[in-house]
Order: sequence, then C-alpha cells, then structure tokens
Amino acid sequence: MIRSKAVLAVLGFMVLGAMSLTGSASAETPSQNSEARIVFSNGGRIIQINADGTGRKVLTHRGKARTPGTFELPTGDRFPSVSPDGRRVLFSRDVGESLPDNEFLFRGKNMLLNLGSGKVREVLPGNRSVTFSNLAWLPGTDRVLASRTVDGKKAQSRSVVSVRLDGSGLRTILRFRDYPYNFPKDDWNFEAARLSASPDGQSFLLTSMDIWSEFGYRLELVDVATGKRKLISKKAHSGSWAPDGSRFVFVRDRKGLEACDWDFDCTPSGDLFTAAADGTGVRRLTSTNRDEASPTFSPGGSRIVFSGTMHRVTDRTTAELFSMNADGSCAVWLTNGSPASQDPAVVPGTVEFEAPDNCRATARPALVETRLNQYPVKKDFGRRLWLGPESSQGLLSMDSAYSFFGFTVYGDCPDFRLFGCPPGATLAASSVCIDAGDWASTVAYLVRADSAKKRRGIWAVQNRSRGEQAIWWTTVFSGRWITRISGAMRPAEGPVSDLGPRAQLRLVRELRPRGSQPGGRLPRLVIPRFDLGLARNISRQVRRSSVAEVAARYRVNARKIRQFVSFRSNLRKLGTYGVTNCPDTSFPIDG
Repeated sequence: MIRSKAVLAVLGFMVLGAMSLTGSASAETPSQNSEARIVFSNGGRIIQINADGTGRKVLTHRGKARTPGTFELPTGDRFPSVSPDGRRVLFSRDVGESLPDNEFLFRGKNMLLNLGSGKVREVLPGNRSVTFSNLAWLPGTDRVLASRTVDGKKAQSRSVVSVRLDGSGLRTILRFRDYPYNFPKDDWNFEAARLSASPDGQSFLLTSMDIWSEFGYRLELVDVATGKRKLISKKAHSGSWAPDGSRFVFVRDRKGLEACDWDFDCTPSGDLFTAAADGTGVRRLTSTNRDEASPTFSPGGSRIVFSGTMHRVTDRTTAELFSMNADGSCAVWLTNGSPASQDPAVVPGTVEFEAPDNCRATARPALVETRLNQYPVKKDFGRRLWLGPESSQGLLSMDSAYSFFGFTVYGDCPDFRLFGCPPGATLAASSVCIDAGDWASTVAYLVRADSAKKRRGIWAVQNRSRGEQAIWWTTVFSGRWITRISGAMRPAEGPVSDLGPRAQLRLVRELRPRGSQPGGRLPRLVIPRFDLGLARNISRQVRRSSVAEVAARYRVNARKIRQFVSFRSNLRKLGTYGVTNCPDTSFPIDG
C-alpha cells in the first residue's frame, strides 16, 4: 500500500507572538474575532477565508500554488489544526524527504503558524529513531496530542502521547502493538492517523489505521487519563467535536463508490454522520454520491464545514469547501477553482457563522492557479503543449512531469452545477526521443493515414480503439513532443470520459507550448538525428545489396526496411521539420 513517491504532509502549529511554548494554555480564551474564519489547504499552502468564502488570504508559501501530480515535487502544507484560543495553527509540511503511504498516513515536518505575526517554525522535530505526527491541540493544557513512532532494532513501536511543543513532559496515553520488521500480521499494524480532543480535554477521537490497508481505519473514543478505548465504528474516520462537547461529526464509508487522489490511491467515498459525546445516537447527515471529508463545526455549532467532490465525484483533485447546517440542510459552497481546497479547520471565536439567504450557492468565478509542473532536472527537455490553466473542457486539475513524459488532466468544472459539466480532457505527452529508431514507420503512417491532417501548421491524426470501451484519441506531432488528447481520466469509474472527435479537434485549436500565449502556429515537429542517420545507413546497405538481404540481416520484415529507404522522401511530404540530438532515455533519468 506504499505510494509511489511524495505526497501528503504531516502536521503543524501556530504560535502566539511572545507567549511561551511551555506556558499553561488553561488560561487562554478565544480571540475576539470580528469575523468568523476558516483555514484550509490549497495547492501546498494554508489559506484563510471568511465564513462566507470571501476575504481569501494566503498564509504560507505565498508564491505560486503547487499543481498536484508529480512524485518528485513535495506536496507542501496540509491539515491545519487551529488552537483553542484561535491564535495558532498546527499544520503538516511535506518536503519530499519520505514516501507517504496514503491519505491517512503522513510523514513530514510539524509546523506552527502564528496567525497574528504570520511567522512559521518547526516544532517537535523528533530524531533519527523517533518521529511525531498527526498533532492535535489538547484544550485546557499546554500540551498537544501526537502519534509517536519509535524505530527499534527488530520492530517499530507506535503510541499516542501528550507532549509539550518543545518536546518536554512526554506522557504515553495508549500503545499499539509493535510492528515487527520480519513478518507483520494483519491487524497488528495500527497507528494513529487522526486525533481530535474534546473541548474539555478529557477525551479524544482517534482514527486508527492499519498501515497495510488502503482503508483499514476505525473511529474510537479514548479517555485521556486512562487510555481506555471505545470503538465508535469501523470504516469511519476524521471525527471532530462540537464546541460544547455534546456531540461530534465524523465520516463513514459509503458502499460501492470510491474517491481517488491524483496518484490513483483510492479509498471509499464518505458520508457525514453525527453522534452524541459517548458515541451513541448516530445520525446520518448526508447521502450523496460525492466524497465528503474533514468535517468541522462552526464556533457556535450551528453549521458544519467540510470538503467535497461536487463536480467529479471520484476525483479528490476537484474538491471544494462547503458549509451546511448541523442537521445536514442548507449546503452551499465556499470555494471554486483549482487546485483542490481541502482540510478545513474553523478558527474559534465569538462570532457564529450565518446561514446564507435561501440556502442558495453564491456565484463564484473560478480561481485557477494550477500550471504545468517541470521535472526537477538541470535541463528540461523542451516545452510541453498544454491548454492553459483553463480550457473548454474544464480547469487544469493535475499534471505529472517525468522528463520524457507528461500527463495533464483537465477534470475540474469551472461552474457550480451537479450536472452538465464538460467531459474533461487528458493530454498524454511523450518525447520524440522515446520513439528514436521508429520514426521511419511513424512518418510512413502519417503520409498515408486518411485521418492525418495539418492543423495550425502541424500534423494531427485521429484514431478510435476497438472493443466495448472504445475511445477516441487525437495525436498531435509538434516540437519535441507527441501529445495525445483523450477524455479525462476517471479514477474508480473507468478509463476516460467520453470526449468525442470534434471536441478533441477543438482542443487542438487551444493547444500552446508552455510559456506561450494562446493562438498562432504550433512548433514544427522535431525528428531525432539518430533516425536520419539510421535511415541513411540502411539506404546505403540496400543500394549495395537488396531490401530482402538487409531485412534478413537485421531480422525485420522487408516493409520496415522500405520505410527507412523512403524516410527522407516521406519527410518532404510532411513539410518542414527540425532535427534534435536525443539524450539517453533509459531509466532512471537523473538529468
């Protein structure tokens, strides 16, 4: 269940200017906020908005937003947790140093943000054998709850502890079974994935996660003093308390539908439920086909803020923030755009959220901050084609860059609507150097294919796959890249959305190289110099003998040899082209 590489963050903190980290928090009182506020994660940053979605302010990483999709690039900041006094925020910062396992298990730096000064610093860094993660404030104390992992010689030990932010005063509340390095057994591998303390600090909600499972989580109620645990529900997670401590809200799996992250790490979609403080009286709040996650109560407990996948119900890269009454009614959206808005946390204060008039969604123009990622090497191999941050098929929601490959998805709808969003589109790009040695065959196909036509100065060809799930795709030959246009990837639903050939040709008109403005001619196709030399060499051999003899010598069919002989004449039929020297395309690519 270990992910490919780099995702997901750890947790962090916000600090009050001159307040000592070891000072008692019992005397802290909520700040007198003039406006109710929400903090959340978006594009590797922590963002703040007012309760109605206005007043957007970037709190961390004030540069460009990070587009999800590339393993080698760190995810950035996620999972904010606001202190009881509303002045500090703990959050998790992924810096790309580890391999996070899934949406519930994160490794990274614990950070603390002071909302007043804007200063950020690391807390509870641990050491080579001890790590702290999933921090949560413990009201009425100068401590936080944390998941603690200790790497031993033969096994890994995991526990939930209370500890001060400077690392002093560590107290173990509960222990999980040790995780042996040799042959770990099912149900032996739990650790704390989410923690949420009650307002009185006497108990906390624990989401425990089996690290050998993508969704082996359960929600438990734990007594802080004794460590005694009570199971609330299996297949449930992300509990959060009402301000008065009388009840809590949580997420429980919905059967038959999954939601996926950008790297296709999928877990069951969730609905929202509430329960009394002792876990009884469970009541369903939502029953939709979208994935609802990270619920949190408003300061007065009358409304609940959460993230949800409204437009692409199985794709978490399209998530937005929503607010609804505590009984599940009057749901409206608070954010709109790309990248996804997730992990909301309400800033405590004296101002309660107001329900919107008539429970209608406010019109919100899409804020699109996504862009193409660049593989972090010394030299980028040419400018990939894209459709800009927003296209006729939606907003750019994910981009994966790996030197000689690129994978871009336009999957987010720019409008608030349950139905009628465009199908979306995927651009799959590969370098011309990947096909080095095969360009004689490719060019021969282009000059004879009926569907191959010049558009905007470059060649494009349309094809349709066979079978029950036949799909259309359009291949564009421009610059140093071969770009294939198809429907948007649909995690957990099937291969791609149904994007017809005419819509794909419209997207050809929207294509442009990274860094260029829309419109104009596209870059001419570039051919590897290796292929020109190979064709010249084979043609020379054919002149000295025959096609059949050369084909036998190379153990290929005669048709392929004839394609090499005709390579230059076929290139002239295609029109102008460029030539490039290709680097080694073996893996791994170091630069």
